[in-house]
Amino acid sequence: MRVDGRTILTLICLTLIGSGEGQAAPRTGSLAAKPRVIIVDDGGGGDVALLDSLGARFALIELTALTPLMRQADDKRRIVDTIKAHIQAARDSLLRLKHDACESELAQAVSTVENSLVRFYLPQLAAEVYLWRGVCALRRVVPAEARSAFHQALHYDPQLKLGPYFSPQVRDAFSEATSSLPTAPLPSAAEMRQVLQLDRQAAGLLLIRTRRLDAKRSQLAVLALRPDRGAYEGVESVIIKEGLAASAELDAFIDRLTQRLGLQLAVSRPVAPRAKPWYKRWYLWVGAVVAVVAATTVASTLRRDTVDVSVSWAR
Repeated sequence: MRVDGRTILTLICLTLIGSGEGQAAPRTGSLAAKPRVIIVDDGGGGDVALLDSLGARFALIELTALTPLMRQADDKRRIVDTIKAHIQAARDSLLRLKHDACESELAQAVSTVENSLVRFYLPQLAAEVYLWRGVCALRRVVPAEARSAFHQALHYDPQLKLGPYFSPQVRDAFSEATSSLPTAPLPSAAEMRQVLQLDRQAAGLLLIRTRRLDAKRSQLAVLALRPDRGAYEGVESVIIKEGLAASAELDAFIDRLTQRLGLQLAVSRPVAPRAKPWYKRWYLWVGAVVAVVAATTVASTLRRDTVDVSVSWAR
């Protein structure tokens, strides 16, 4: 069998090119990785067993972990400074008995709070806005609005206390609002979408709420929000009896919840890109052309044009 020099070098080049076949390009994600899910524990009563079970299936991101991103987003718009300026202007208007101007300033402050993330990382400031709105409503003789504003302030800051400079009228109204405080409403889906948008890799957000029904029972509820949805998805809820946190009922609830969440959030789960076939990689073909040209050049300079190759097979 006779093989010339050009053939040998060409075969070597093609062998090198073919060795890249089947090698996958580095992936930006892994299908085996847990989907990232933001956890919002509304009211601080999330069950430990529930969180442990969710953590086995998802990569849980607590709301507090996103605080630096929230502050960064609001700092670009000078949110905190704007709110403080409105509060100060409202207080000055109260002193000058300009109640309509006071309400106008506080309405702008409320709008700024609702269209920012400040209530998540600085709830005391949001509470102060509604506290002064309640005071302004009392001056305008609208007690129902004052009560509603005080309720909202207490929802943001349950430890809110009045300073010594408030009048007896304000103190009585605030005390009455405190004693009649209703259950806080769920954060709206629009509010939670602002949080979800902070983490582009998150597959969804879970809102967990525990509500005390009586001395021995609590209701645990979980709602899901996906990036492609504008409303919550009612997921699961269960009534937990005190002292039965490890009961079969709770275990079954957690099993149903994780299975259902796995189906719902998988839709938004990032998918790793497929590697390009070797023959679609341009740099391999450029290398092949260079190698063939080099092979032709080298072969033309060889003294002997052919090489004897002997091949034998053992019988």
